[in-house]
Amino acid sequence: MKKRHWRLVIVFLLLLFLLSLGLRYGLGYLRNTEEEEEILEEEQENLESSLKLSVISEIKMTKDPRDNFDEIFAGDNLVIYYEKGELKAMDLSNKELWTRKFDPELILGKNVARVLVVEKNKGNVYHIANDGEIIGSVLGLGEIDSASLSQDNKTLLFFRDNRRVVVLDEYLNKTADIVVDNGAIINYSVSTKLETLNILTLEEQEGELISRLYVYSMEGRVIQSRRESMLALNIYSSDRDSLIVYQRGIQFYDENFEPREDFISTNKVVYSTKEGFHLYLVTGSANHLDEEGELEFSSYSLSSRKLEFTNKISDTYDNIYARGGMVLASYKNTLDLYDLHGNLLHSEVLDFPIKKAMLLDEEKLAVFDGSRFTLFKIEF
Repeated sequence: MKKRHWRLVIVFLLLLFLLSLGLRYGLGYLRNTEEEEEILEEEQENLESSLKLSVISEIKMTKDPRDNFDEIFAGDNLVIYYEKGELKAMDLSNKELWTRKFDPELILGKNVARVLVVEKNKGNVYHIANDGEIIGSVLGLGEIDSASLSQDNKTLLFFRDNRRVVVLDEYLNKTADIVVDNGAIINYSVSTKLETLNILTLEEQEGELISRLYVYSMEGRVIQSRRESMLALNIYSSDRDSLIVYQRGIQFYDENFEPREDFISTNKVVYSTKEGFHLYLVTGSANHLDEEGELEFSSYSLSSRKLEFTNKISDTYDNIYARGGMVLASYKNTLDLYDLHGNLLHSEVLDFPIKKAMLLDEEKLAVFDGSRFTLFKIEF
């Protein structure tokens, strides 16, 4: 009995020692973790407090706040906007570079060498050099809803019937005139490597909304057509890969539109945009009573096809723009600046609404509020 008694005492003492050791190191670990978190929070606060915005200049203009602001472009040390019958080009020091007369209702686009100007109601398309000289034009194509200019000077025109697309080459000669069979065009992407145009359409079939994918050559030849199994919202291309954003997630595809890896599920997608080699999503809902999950801002790499970051946010971003190592996101009159890892660098509430915002480079950004372009310097 005595031996058994001493064994129990020894076991009890051993357990007590191990428990005290565990508590000691456990509390030490918690203290270290808390200290590390405090250090990270302090570093983040220091980073945020070290960045500020200062106004460089303001460009006044008269616009209807209900406009979609297709008539405004900022980038490449240039601001272009339409006002009172004239298209005006200004540099960032507010110096007028050139002006040209056009009819109202314009679409503007730009690449490194050219400015695209489209008179929407007349269907007139112009390519203009950076110095204001007209390089070429084509007139009377019909009512145009949207347009874009590629880096190799191809022009894509989408017409108001939401079914027709015209492709123009660098000399503004028509290379393709596409009419989709069914539904309405909702989004598109261009693969410059594969020289293909990918189009998503939405149509109603027996009371159900369905999505279709069409893949065309840049000469208008149908390469692929299929019905999507889920409702699709947007399509993007990067190098030879593409991805489709669905209501509840994203899927990466190879050049033949075969799935790459597994489907990536998300909460309900409310906003998506591609900037460089990154896809930015806003998912979920700000209303906790909805069953859409928490509102989140996420980034996915288009090269590695991996999640880069996810941040919880309090309101839905309706404008996301990235350039260099910085991401600009805004809603209402709040402007947030992130780095590419999702760290919030700066948040500022402006005293005017943000209609359009963009990064001009890593040191300057522009915000349009409906009556003026305000140019800010980003100071670290």
